[in-house]
Amino acid sequence: DGSRQSLKLREDSNGEVFVMGLSKTPILTGNEAMDVLNTGTMNRTTASTLMNRTSSRSHAVFTVYLQQTTRGCEGVDITAKSRFTFVDLAGSERIKKTGAEGERAKEGIKINEGLLALGNVINALADDDRLARGEKVHVPYRQSKLTRLLQDALGGNSQTLFLACVSPSDTNASETLSTLQYANRARNIRNAPTRNVDTTALELQRLRALANVLKCELIKHRFGGHSLPLSTDPELERNEDSSSDEIGFVDDSLLLREDVASYMHLIDEKVAVVGGI
Repeated sequence: DGSRQSLKLREDSNGEVFVMGLSKTPILTGNEAMDVLNTGTMNRTTASTLMNRTSSRSHAVFTVYLQQTTRGCEGVDITAKSRFTFVDLAGSERIKKTGAEGERAKEGIKINEGLLALGNVINALADDDRLARGEKVHVPYRQSKLTRLLQDALGGNSQTLFLACVSPSDTNASETLSTLQYANRARNIRNAPTRNVDTTALELQRLRALANVLKCELIKHRFGGHSLPLSTDPELERNEDSSSDEIGFVDDSLLLREDVASYMHLIDEKVAVVGGI
């Protein structure tokens, strides 16, 4: 379609690659996601060749961004973000077999170029021998738009799953073998994904928890670990001793004492003065 404009790839301040001019559609359910996928599929170019009556004339990428916000024990909202990148790779083509001509032949060449570039990236990421020797391996993400777009989904903070579609026909034996070899190389990619969470919120939660623990230890040190007379029962006494010795734990009755509450109020006022609050 000559009216379609080519969209450019750019990199944001965080180093993530994005497509300029590409729209994002908010979704809340799985059905809404499928509607967006169907709309994109309808816009995908297909054509008939000698090998396939509805041959895909391009690769397709469908990305779903997920965001989950949970409230921690200290009342801090922690947001975790993730992304699913679904890629439908068009099959490699031999012009002699497909009989493609003109625009169809050019599309086949572009498809093969993208697959070759992706294969080079996979080979670099799966080169365990060089990585084991501590050698720095160059990953050629910039060889094509496809590999540049999939950079974070392949070698970044990610896990990769490769599904290979092969033909049972003996006339396509060579294509089936090359596809399985391609998938086998992808299986050798080793990544160590971690959770994408707001580090500021996590640090705030940690500091609040630390402040609570230190408050408990301060109260025990200043006012003693026991707020009530100890029981004469040896078993109960052992339980009380273990509770008072536990770091960050203070008996609730001790916290309710007026002298403890007054002391903690003075500390809060001092913190406000020192912190300029």
